[in-house]
Amino acid sequence: MLRSLDQLDFIRLPLYALRRWWLQRRYGVVTHPSTRISLQARIVSGGPGSIVVGQHSVIAFKTLLLARDGAGRVRPIRIGARCLIGGGATILPGVTIGDGCVIGAGAVVYDDIPAGCIAVGSPAHIVRRGIETERFGRLKGIDGNEGQDPHAASGA
Repeated sequence: MLRSLDQLDFIRLPLYALRRWWLQRRYGVVTHPSTRISLQARIVSGGPGSIVVGQHSVIAFKTLLLARDGAGRVRPIRIGARCLIGGGATILPGVTIGDGCVIGAGAVVYDDIPAGCIAVGSPAHIVRRGIETERFGRLKGIDGNEGQDPHAASGA
């Protein structure tokens, strides 16, 4: 019996690695090996280095990262470490999202978001500041497992 989706990591993690490799080769997206980008996320790059995603960040399904503006100019996107970009969110050209941010599902981010913030809505606005996140944008202390590796408990 399947107790946790973590037991499927042997399938999921190689897919993430292949996705990162393809995005780097085809679009010039710069990611850390720990970054996870959904297979359903759309990337509109402006060339090598126009989109940079920090370590331990997650880009969820149906997210759009758009590094070209309406005039065709390249305006780089920077996403910090330990960020979570929710499903269906849109990150517009020239946006920088600081370390440890959570962007809500369906948010449209047109302006920079400072580190340690939660932003939601269309257009995105900051609803909380001063948050601390762990790997993959999980809020620190939310489940009482701060600092613990979730794979250590399952024996993986």
